[in-house]
Amino acid sequence: LALTSDGRVYAWGGNDAGQLGNGTTGKPSATPAQVPLPAGARATAVTAGEGDSLAALADGGVVGWGDESFGSLGNGQTSGVTPSPVRTLLSAGVKVTSLFAGCFHTLALTDKGVVMAWGDNGNGQLGIGSPQSDSSFPVRVPLPQFGQVASIGGGCVHSVVVTDRGQALAWGAGTLLGNGGETSSSSP
Repeated sequence: LALTSDGRVYAWGGNDAGQLGNGTTGKPSATPAQVPLPAGARATAVTAGEGDSLAALADGGVVGWGDESFGSLGNGQTSGVTPSPVRTLLSAGVKVTSLFAGCFHTLALTDKGVVMAWGDNGNGQLGIGSPQSDSSFPVRVPLPQFGQVASIGGGCVHSVVVTDRGQALAWGAGTLLGNGGETSSSSP
């Protein structure tokens, strides 16, 4: 995925799950093609997961397209593919500023410093305190107070936030958490 300075999104590569956002599945693209965002929408951030793609919009909303396994698009669906952008179902007043996509889970950082998560939670990577409970809707990640969240990230089956005080908090698959252990954690 690529994001232009004027808020357009371009995609290229594989498309087996509709992750190019062009309304088709199965046909890859070797050259960048513009993703048709909703009318008047301008993207401010993009992220790509295992088979899904998402964009944060200037109005604070999020759109996603591609593989909906585990609820990774946050639109209430848990299976199938959506080859064109659809809105993630955010609560009223929530405005997303940045996104991170793991294999089948997504993290979003809001303008209020709140971290939201949705999708696969098989290793506790949503950070909501209960592993194995996938979420097809965005849920708030309960974070301990170590300062404001400055950035979000992670990997296929784990999630990480870094605070403005330099603290790193991680959750998900145990061997990836950087705490010297092998036990998975469903909480930061």
